[in-house]
Amino acid sequence: MSHDAFTRRKWDELWAESEAIYDPAAEPQLRDSLALIGRFWPEPSGRFLEAGCGPAANALNLALQGVEAAGIDLSPNAVRAAQSAFAQRGLDGDFLLGDLRQIPFPDESFDFVYAGGVVEHFRETELALAEMVRVLRPGGRLLFTVPALTLSYPYLFLRGNVPAVPIVEEILSAVQFQLLRGALARFGYERSFRRTRVRRLVAAAGLVDVEAGRFDTYVSLLQLPRQLRGVARRLARTNAFAPMWYGTGVRGS
Repeated sequence: MSHDAFTRRKWDELWAESEAIYDPAAEPQLRDSLALIGRFWPEPSGRFLEAGCGPAANALNLALQGVEAAGIDLSPNAVRAAQSAFAQRGLDGDFLLGDLRQIPFPDESFDFVYAGGVVEHFRETELALAEMVRVLRPGGRLLFTVPALTLSYPYLFLRGNVPAVPIVEEILSAVQFQLLRGALARFGYERSFRRTRVRRLVAAAGLVDVEAGRFDTYVSLLQLPRQLRGVARRLARTNAFAPMWYGTGVRGS
């Protein structure tokens, strides 16, 4: 099974079926991602790239603040949704069909690059980070989030996740995509990371002001029995069950 083709199909189907929500008050994950971006970009200005943009909800909210927004996504349905949302609101945006491992923008094009829940969907993480750094201007910041490899992993396994750990990833990839034929993998190929690995990835990309930490965001618990969801949400607030990590750094001059 081709992981790239499988993932592309899954996300194109998802964006075809989903109605995009652009109001942070109505979408917890959007609220949380905008808060994380605001933490590292409190006075946004210049050019913003949403890498793996989906329908570009983060980009649209920043464009409403005067930021020049752009985005790429591997799903044609997502790119069309982003273009339509911007056009309906009279906003300018540059949205292209593209892959993080080969970003279709020139060097030093952006002041801030955000990839929320994207780089886990393929194995060439270092290549994607190098590409995002390439399109950053000196002094620009990269921020990305990934699923956390913590004690919450059994839940992640039930949605098709594999840990980004040598040998273990090979074994569980075989289970998920050869034995189960991707039946659990609603979001395509997806990996989870240890916090130390996230920090090393940012540093290895040549960035400074490196930081990695927990990203507290809403996680769908629909696959759990209703009586367990409250307990699961409380556990997710502890470091041992952190749902996601963020990694960030600044391109030097």
